[in-house]
Amino acid sequence: MTSEAEPREKLRAAGFRVTRTRLIIGHRLWNGPDSRHVDVAALHTDIQASGEKVSLATIYNTLRDFERAGLIRRIAVASDRIWYDTDTGNHHHFHDMSENRLFDVPGASCEPHSLPEPPDGYRITKVDTLFHLEKVR
Repeated sequence: MTSEAEPREKLRAAGFRVTRTRLIIGHRLWNGPDSRHVDVAALHTDIQASGEKVSLATIYNTLRDFERAGLIRRIAVASDRIWYDTDTGNHHHFHDMSENRLFDVPGASCEPHSLPEPPDGYRITKVDTLFHLEKVR
């Protein structure tokens, strides 16, 4: 489990003012397993179930702010499905389409064989690989 101080320190180190709402969301993100994949609806449900009141719009805005600050990573699976990953390091994901869940590719290196040349004035900063899965019948 993450200590009470860790979300506070993450927020401060990223230059955020520590607010009640940011702490509520931060505790849900950074307590528990090392890497966590959350979607906004599930996060909102979890927060409401705990008795806290945070609007869906506030959660969206806070997660967007956390993403911009590099505290979490946004993973878009489809135009209507976005997860936020607490592991911001380089790694790859499986998407289980039947259960609509996202999980890390364990330990395996999935480096691409070749990368395209970026346009002049740009550099590649990261490569996201998402493997879509379907249950074998």
